[in-house]
Amino acid sequence: LENPWFSAISQFYLLYSEHLTRLVEHIPVGDAKLAKRLTFFVRQFLEAISPSNFLNTNPELLAETIRSHGMNLLRG
Repeated sequence: LENPWFSAISQFYLLYSEHLTRLVEHIPVGDAKLAKRLTFFVRQFLEAISPSNFLNTNPELLAETIRSHGMNLLRG
């Protein structure tokens, strides 16, 4: 990424994702099924908060919104 702001957000997200994933792997759950569920839900959470999912933190979507004067948002 060329923009330092978007680059910092992306790097922070990747670092946070890696940290949270490793943290969950080391929780002594005791039950394999519960451990798999916990891992699944953490992965879902991380995908939900990805910077690419939000207009203000997605440089490509932001650029397209500016270029199309917001019509891309109206089209969905």
